[in-house]
Amino acid sequence: MKFTKYLSIIKYCKSIYINFKLFDFKTAIHMPILVSNKVKCIGLKRGVITLSAPPRYGMIRLGTQEGSTGIWHYDRCHGIIDFTNGNVVFGDDVRLARGFALKCVDGGHLTIGNHFIANCYTTIFAANEITIGDGCLFAHHVFINSGDGHKVINATTNEVTNSRKPIKIGNHVWLTANVSILKGSHIADGSIVGYGATIGTKFEEPNCCIVGPFPGRVVKKDTTWKH
Repeated sequence: MKFTKYLSIIKYCKSIYINFKLFDFKTAIHMPILVSNKVKCIGLKRGVITLSAPPRYGMIRLGTQEGSTGIWHYDRCHGIIDFTNGNVVFGDDVRLARGFALKCVDGGHLTIGNHFIANCYTTIFAANEITIGDGCLFAHHVFINSGDGHKVINATTNEVTNSRKPIKIGNHVWLTANVSILKGSHIADGSIVGYGATIGTKFEEPNCCIVGPFPGRVVKKDTTWKH
């Protein structure tokens, strides 16, 4: 068992550097974060990542798994982490497959709960606050953004007309493939968001099936799901 563990550490040697850069010795020695050597890391420093559970080996895995078979993969980069101006709280058992992007900008804050699984090409941009509950499952090509990416300007007054808004995704939520969750959205506990939906409003009733088009609508209530 120990031999297998150390082989894994060699395979993800970047993980050693990242853990000791981010955490104190007592935490880092547990190697709570495993990162593929092909993940691009920007803005990592002490304090930008917090663990909400006791540290254990491999409790957070970033870009170390391929995700679903049959999905095209760009193998030169397994993911991007950019916490230049923001911070993240990770729960226990957090896994993001290859092709992911996690970015916190302009003081953005991201919280990911326990037992979180994201398939390949999940993108999360926290320009405000994004909260993801426990037991959530994201299919491939999920996109979440609490901002707009750029400022929208009034051509006459030169004032900024757009704003950032928080996103809340409850516990045990399943986002199916090609779903986009935009600023101001709230998905309640136990809900399912259908394929290709673009959500931009609050759905506060739990155990619903939500579909597109924008900003989304409920098509079935009293519905839940299993892994």
